[in-house]
Amino acid sequence: MCCRRPEVGVLADGRWVVVIGSGCESRSKRAQLLVVELQSGQVIARLDTGVGSDSEPNGLGGVALVRDGNQVITGAFAGDLRGNVWKFDLAGSHPSNWKVSYGKKPMFTAHDGRAITAAPVLVTHPLGGVMVLVGTGKLFEVGDNEVPGQLRSGTATLRFTLRPVGYRTAEHRSKRQPHLGGR
Repeated sequence: MCCRRPEVGVLADGRWVVVIGSGCESRSKRAQLLVVELQSGQVIARLDTGVGSDSEPNGLGGVALVRDGNQVITGAFAGDLRGNVWKFDLAGSHPSNWKVSYGKKPMFTAHDGRAITAAPVLVTHPLGGVMVLVGTGKLFEVGDNEVPGQLRSGTATLRFTLRPVGYRTAEHRSKRQPHLGGR
């Protein structure tokens, strides 16, 4: 199973939910975000990125929630086994309005396809918006702890800082392209 910690919060309609990624060995074999109502345990939304299959399984790792000024969930970010970072729009009071952002395209893909299993860290940008901090790597299959020869003298984890340009709140919906920084 991927490194993941469930995120808990309140929706616009007042329901409390837990938001998790589908995990690395999910039955669907795809990267999916699940929103589960805490009171009933019912999955009220399953946002499917469409990435993954039986022959090339994928899964969504840890989740970071975006909240408005009232602490209501408006969005989420998460990485997958293929090195993609996804943004999910959870604004609105009905799950039918929620979607995988950017037209079901990842906001970022690591150039070497390294898995992103830990939850992103969200930091307020001094000029407005949010920076999404992610690192690559996984540690759940045989060989994951081995460092490839070309990386032995350096770091085995790539770190990236992403800032969706123009991202301010869930109400601001201009065409956004991520700004990439990294090392």
